[in-house]
Amino acid sequence: MLLHIRLAAEADALAIHQLSARVQEALSRAGSLQQFGPIPLPVVERAARQGHVTVAEADGALLGGVFLEPLSAEQSAAWRIPQAEHWFLSKLMIDPERRGQGWGSELVAALQRLTRGATGRDRARLLGGQRQAAAPVRGAGISSA
Repeated sequence: MLLHIRLAAEADALAIHQLSARVQEALSRAGSLQQFGPIPLPVVERAARQGHVTVAEADGALLGGVFLEPLSAEQSAAWRIPQAEHWFLSKLMIDPERRGQGWGSELVAALQRLTRGATGRDRARLLGGQRQAAAPVRGAGISSA
């Protein structure tokens, strides 16, 4: 199965919102206390308009998504890391039916290529998140706080 990674369009917002609800449902069923979603539809729409959401598709179906934003000045100061060299990667989500197949790692690798090519920034930093979601990020050499 070939994975296609692209920036989300505002038209993708409902599918991303629904994916976040499925991810939250799976977390809750597994006994997790983490509150991941559902991500409110207006938040997804705004992030998509700003170019801060990337999606992964295969065979025309949405497999996953991630929110990726330039690090804010406040985050840079709080975490004592250079703002211009980092991205804030959050809300990494893979359809619960597709987890464990390497799609998260492929999505993170594609994000690394996108951030290098688009802006010259060469690092991303994951802050927080569940242990399972952090695994593909650690494997890609992205640090977590």
